[in-house]
Amino acid sequence: MNTTITDESATAEEVTHAFGISEAHYLPLKYISVIGATLSVAMLIVVVLTYAYMVYYHRQESNRVTLHCICLANLISIANVMVDLVSFNRSMDSPFCSSYNTWSGLSTVLTSSLTCVTSIHLFTVFCLHYHWPTRPEYLFVPMCLVYAVIANIMDFDGIHADTTSMQHLYFKLSDNCWYYIQYVDREVVKSSWYFYYTFLAFVIFTSFLASLMTMYTIYAQQRRNMRSMMYRDAEATNQIHQDTLHRILLHAFPKVGSNLVIVLRSLMYPMVPMIVHVWGFALQMTIVPQNAVANYGLMVMDTTFTSIEGLLISAVFFSDPTVNTLPREMWGRWVKHTTE
Repeated sequence: MNTTITDESATAEEVTHAFGISEAHYLPLKYISVIGATLSVAMLIVVVLTYAYMVYYHRQESNRVTLHCICLANLISIANVMVDLVSFNRSMDSPFCSSYNTWSGLSTVLTSSLTCVTSIHLFTVFCLHYHWPTRPEYLFVPMCLVYAVIANIMDFDGIHADTTSMQHLYFKLSDNCWYYIQYVDREVVKSSWYFYYTFLAFVIFTSFLASLMTMYTIYAQQRRNMRSMMYRDAEATNQIHQDTLHRILLHAFPKVGSNLVIVLRSLMYPMVPMIVHVWGFALQMTIVPQNAVANYGLMVMDTTFTSIEGLLISAVFFSDPTVNTLPREMWGRWVKHTTE
């Protein structure tokens, strides 16, 4: 996010700055981010290797819109957390920090959009019965990229900040690029952050709504099918009464079929960006009043979940029925290869 700070700003004694924390509070945020990013990179590499294994041994199962979008989100997330790690050792007035400002906003919205677009795809298939003229991801990926650009359009005029002023207003490490982009910027250019979170909230809400509508459509259709078959059998045998039929339908509700299970799983995709970004949104709301002080607990939660986003995406990837049996298969192949 872009920020303009000059020496005309009021001094620390005159104004309460939302993110003017001490170095003792800064260091835990740094350590949490580094540990979480390291774990995320490790798991995301496992995801990439697993998908490469799928492409080689299970090409048909790997050629799915869901896996393509999630794997692309994984790759972007890997790049994002690695850039985060580099930003700890760069000053905010460096060329890197200006690029990091742009990349951070774009990659975050793009990753969230790619994880949410699966639910929208299922809605078009099951509810609208739309047949895509080409591979859906060929359209989804450019659309997500354009969406990410629009969400960050207020931030493309670059960073203009006075490092000396920053050090005067905050503690001595305040020129750290990571801290500046992730937190200090929230206080000065609030409007761009509101714009940013509006787009994140919209894609998450749309994805949730699409999943719920698809779940209802599939359940209603399968319930009609069961009722039709049972009534047909009842008319033939005259042995099933209305109350018996009702109890059977209620008992059968948990077993509504594989399609509904797929849609239930699709709810996990918007859950990831929601869990990751709800803390940052709440943090932004706490500094809306003039001279408000940021909640440090929310800063810790925001840093934690932002850094482990890769772990959450990996968990969703391995929850796929075509994927969760692969580790055992890969282990079996390795054992067989080493014992021969």
